[in-house]
Amino acid sequence: MDELQTIVDAMLEMYKESISSSGHNATGGLADSIVSHITFNNNVYEISVDLLSYWKFLEYGVNGTENNVGSEYSFSGKQLPVSDIEQWITVKGIVPSATSGKVPTTNQLAWAISRSIPKKGIAPTGLLKTSIDANIDKIVSVI
Repeated sequence: MDELQTIVDAMLEMYKESISSSGHNATGGLADSIVSHITFNNNVYEISVDLLSYWKFLEYGVNGTENNVGSEYSFSGKQLPVSDIEQWITVKGIVPSATSGKVPTTNQLAWAISRSIPKKGIAPTGLLKTSIDANIDKIVSVI
């Protein structure tokens, strides 16, 4: 089981590096949240990974109603989590600019972005799949 854990750790390290090198590591929260679990019961290995919930938006993208960008997830015009976007704005150092003579608050800007994403979409990255695909043969050979 130690050898399998070593391979899974290397796979997840590859995923973390991909998140960072692709510019998707603004807060470091997603990469820092990654925890793997390996269990063996009744001759069956189970490998699971805990991640922050927004990993799926990065991996599969968000279908946009305007630009048809993204692949897996469509929100039917629903708003994405404003608090996550506020944190991203703060970490990135984005300063809201004046519109009609008024400067929006960070919360207002985050709300506008969260409403824009389902319209414009987010392109999928496939970073986790790439990391899994690069290591699956090693995992299978150990099992």
